[in-house]
Amino acid sequence: MIYLFLHVAAANTFALITRYAHGVTMTYFTVGAVNYATAMVVAVTWAMVDGGLVFEWPAVVFGLVQGLVYQSMYIVLFWMITLGGLSVSFTINRLAIAIPIAGGILLWGEAPSAFRFAGIMASFVALPLIGSDAQRVARRTGASSRLMPLLTLYSIVSLGISGLAARAFVETAVEAEAIDLSAFTFIAATASSVVTWPLVGRLARGQARRQGYPAPRASRRAQTRAVVVGMLLGLLNLAQSFTMVIALFDLPASFVFPFISTAALLILTAVDYLVWKQRFGRLTLIGMVLSAFTIVAINL
Repeated sequence: MIYLFLHVAAANTFALITRYAHGVTMTYFTVGAVNYATAMVVAVTWAMVDGGLVFEWPAVVFGLVQGLVYQSMYIVLFWMITLGGLSVSFTINRLAIAIPIAGGILLWGEAPSAFRFAGIMASFVALPLIGSDAQRVARRTGASSRLMPLLTLYSIVSLGISGLAARAFVETAVEAEAIDLSAFTFIAATASSVVTWPLVGRLARGQARRQGYPAPRASRRAQTRAVVVGMLLGLLNLAQSFTMVIALFDLPASFVFPFISTAALLILTAVDYLVWKQRFGRLTLIGMVLSAFTIVAINL
């Protein structure tokens, strides 16, 4: 359980720093690239010190899948936060838990108890309710009405496959360990960030113009701050990736994914309320109550 709590802490801190990075449009993708490079260097160094990087097919293949998803979702998240804010973005993303949960039950024979099954069902009801206010705001813009359905579909499918890849690694790896999977994940993510750099540069410049920024390039001070933030983000990214895989070695997917999703959304919603002064409607409050029930039920 300690790794599960560490994952929740790292993942939520990662989300909040990503929200901060999004506020500085011109350096958002610099933060992302440095994040992946930092996580790659630390993970590969860790693996080498721990006996060498293991080139076993589950680590390579599932790491490649996760790495491609990580970078593509960082790009998608840029638009989702712009259109719907932090709550709606991470609410939609957490709906992807349906795929690894279904995989755990259908592919690997997990049999959740009646209480845990009730908690899983409650989480599926709670997740969209928590983001209902932000969804309503997002629908007011013409851009969101065109883009959000596509971004939503891609997010759910890709993040679901990423979670399923982590579960599949746990089931198929023989010699490879969690740090090997993380190393290949961030090697792939770093390579993807280099390949997509021209695209993300155009996205950032276009968004900066829409926000009325006078200069097309960030200042040197802003770039330096982006590097520091990116390095911190990379350490958190590695921590949340590594701890989730370790948790899956000890706990069933039907427990891990509902727990991290509902706990994360409760924390992010609380931060929205306390820090960003966001106020919530009745549906969001109902979703928070159901999320609390989920956390209790899946622990019974």
